[in-house]
Amino acid sequence: MNLIKLRARLRSKHSLAAVFFLVAVTVLTRLPLFWTSFLDVDEVLFALFTKIWQMGGIPYVACVETKAMGVYLFYLFASWLSGSLPHVNMTAVHFLSVIWTLLTAWSIYRLGTRLFSARLSTLAALFFVIFTTTYIPKIVATNIEVVLLLPLCLSVLSLLRPPSLLQYRHSFWAGLMLSAAILCKYQSGILLPAFLIYYWLILRRSPDWSRKAAFFHTLFLSLAMLPLPIFMVAYLYKVGGLEGFFFWNFKGNAFYIQSGADSIKWSAALLWRVVPFVAATGLLWFLAGERFIHTLKRWRIKSIDSFSQEALIWVWFFLSFIPVAIGRRFYPHYFLLLLPSLSLLAAGAFENWTVTRWRRWRVVVVLAILAPTIGFTTARYLSGSVLAMISSADDLDLFKPYAGYLKTNSQPEDRILVWGFAPSVYWEAERLPATRFLTSGYLSGKVFGTANYKGEEEADSSDPVIMKEAWDLFLEDLQKHPPTLIMDMSPTGLDDYTDYPIERYPRLMEFISQHYVKEAPFQKATVFRIR
Repeated sequence: MNLIKLRARLRSKHSLAAVFFLVAVTVLTRLPLFWTSFLDVDEVLFALFTKIWQMGGIPYVACVETKAMGVYLFYLFASWLSGSLPHVNMTAVHFLSVIWTLLTAWSIYRLGTRLFSARLSTLAALFFVIFTTTYIPKIVATNIEVVLLLPLCLSVLSLLRPPSLLQYRHSFWAGLMLSAAILCKYQSGILLPAFLIYYWLILRRSPDWSRKAAFFHTLFLSLAMLPLPIFMVAYLYKVGGLEGFFFWNFKGNAFYIQSGADSIKWSAALLWRVVPFVAATGLLWFLAGERFIHTLKRWRIKSIDSFSQEALIWVWFFLSFIPVAIGRRFYPHYFLLLLPSLSLLAAGAFENWTVTRWRRWRVVVVLAILAPTIGFTTARYLSGSVLAMISSADDLDLFKPYAGYLKTNSQPEDRILVWGFAPSVYWEAERLPATRFLTSGYLSGKVFGTANYKGEEEADSSDPVIMKEAWDLFLEDLQKHPPTLIMDMSPTGLDDYTDYPIERYPRLMEFISQHYVKEAPFQKATVFRIR
């Protein structure tokens, strides 16, 4: 066997070992997904929306959410693969999300090969797999960011090539993938200005690029972004959900973002949410900072191909701060938008390390990887016990007794109403909500993620966090689908609704007094049964 063949075989074995290692790390850090139905309340909301939709409900009419269809299609696709429709199979959803994460890691590896060596590309993929878990336990839940990162990375991958090799089909594919990400979360559209900066500013240094090329690549990118939104709008128009979609996805989102911006202080958000995340992923920030300094020093002498490609990653990284910060909530899963570009840039820092420097700092680097990985993974394995011990509302098992009561005291075809922020009660009770609202946030003024507003005496008051239109739709739904049982969860204190008891809302209490009788409380929850 000659030397060339030997090197090829060794390289192949190294690649295969790297793949198995990445798969093992991905699975081990996400195993808790497979022994609980839900890691986060967002999963419950997505599953309920998908279930109501598949049981004949019109999206955005029979169930209210402020997201586009992408994440619900993901839950639908996973359940279809498992053969469980119209019911949503969360085990299948979690299994598919692990596969999805591996595919995202592969796309990051492929991005890395356009910038660095194969070893550094593998390291970038490893950084992504590990540091998307090194935070609070529920960050690994099947949230919107987990779904959108794959098409987002594929979009960048399509364009990340030398200017002389960039063809119109690459821009078309990038636009198609970007629109898929946007249909999961609109903030993904921040990548569009990144691409325009790439076309019109970054690539201008190349002799192989022209304004004509920039124009036509922009055109193909834009045209490719149209089919998926057009298909979604056409479907919603056909089923009668288009008006509700526009209302909740535009006014509802604006309302949600503004309510956070009006009530959350930057200082508090940065201190309690941003700083912990940066600390948990500290190695990446240190390495990316080092890469940034090196890039500033050498960008004038770098080749146009390497400069333009890395510059796109930097633009992607910096623009990603905008969707992370919008509304000032800084939820843990928002930070996932930073991880693909941050992982690539951090891995690239090692390109400038000498052998001597690596030997001097390798123990520190390995510990900076292992410590958060082991610590947060262990916490995730024990999170159920910890949450139960402190009676945290994040422990969705605490809501199961209430769901059991509603299930036992109603028939499968009955509708129920749960007042508060407890959508898991609907799920565990296996009963459909009586209204399109899966939680009471738009009605009570207690909008999740804002400062703790006190309830108003009147539901149609001037409180800026109560949507006036929501109450009309809510009462209309109650007339159409009178719930057999109404349960007010606010007295339990489990869902942070103690200050928002049902008695504070006269229009609802008037409906209840006309049609319902009060039953004995169940574990502090107030219960009403239809006459």
